[in-house]
Amino acid sequence: MIVENPLALAYLLPGDVYILRDEKPALPGILPVETVATQPEIIAPVTQAHEPAPAYDKPESITEQPAAPIAPAIPKINQPPVAEAPVAGFKYTGGFQQKFLVVVNYPEHDVMDTAHMNALDSTIKRKELSLDDVAIFNIGKHPGTDIKAIGRFFKPKRMLLLGKESFPEGLAEPVFNQLTMLGTCQLLYSYSFNEMMGNKEQVKAFWEQMKML
Repeated sequence: MIVENPLALAYLLPGDVYILRDEKPALPGILPVETVATQPEIIAPVTQAHEPAPAYDKPESITEQPAAPIAPAIPKINQPPVAEAPVAGFKYTGGFQQKFLVVVNYPEHDVMDTAHMNALDSTIKRKELSLDDVAIFNIGKHPGTDIKAIGRFFKPKRMLLLGKESFPEGLAEPVFNQLTMLGTCQLLYSYSFNEMMGNKEQVKAFWEQMKML
């Protein structure tokens, strides 16, 4: 294409292509490139879509419950053991300090025949004991007494049965004139004083066992 008038080229091509830098000011109606105000590209602000803020619900008024009072600790009280059925109040003579029980049978006397009582007292003293250390129980005044009742009442550590008539109910006959054990109690079943009076052999046999009781 041949264009005689260079002004016509302005409508066909951009000015920078065909117009030399030195020629631009000479062309009427054309502004130099430097004088054309470059319009900045207007960028529309991007409005970010904000999620709607969650509605603030005012919490309901919380009424603070008063703390439950702490009950004071109550110390455990040990319950007393159930008492066994009480036994009959047995009458006996002596202080029973050494838990030494002597069982005799004299229904016609409160304790013993006087001569027999003196003989028993002498025997006890030979063991370096006294009436304060023993209990003389006249089973003749408590007929039908059970051995368990005697055990609950006296809880003896040593027991002397003088004669077969002094046996409590429920007691199996132990070996005669021989030191044995009744539970935790030392037991001697021997002659009565009625049998020993005037019989030195029986007195001697009795004493041989008695001194170990």
